[in-house]
Amino acid sequence: ENHISLTFAVMALMKFAVLLICFSHWLACIWGFFGLALQDNLKCVDGYQDGEIAADPPEGHSWITILYSETKAGSPENPCDPATLYIASLHWSVATITSVGYGDIFPVRWE
Repeated sequence: ENHISLTFAVMALMKFAVLLICFSHWLACIWGFFGLALQDNLKCVDGYQDGEIAADPPEGHSWITILYSETKAGSPENPCDPATLYIASLHWSVATITSVGYGDIFPVRWE
């Protein structure tokens, strides 16, 4: 019989890391779902964007349409690609959970 000896500190750190990864994933999935559910201006056909994202009026926008219409214009990133949305959502969830700040994500005020 093999016996693995781990200190309490190592076990606590491993438990924290697993919980952080799981919670970040769940929060990223929820954030991505609401971003897709609350937008009306993004049209996806076969996983690719169909046309431009309308910037006005502000109704029907979500964080996805705001992010890709203003900050990523002309970018090769595809807002209709689930992997791209998951990475952006994961960035937000890890920055929110760890409270290190967003840096490249800023508030938008519609007047």
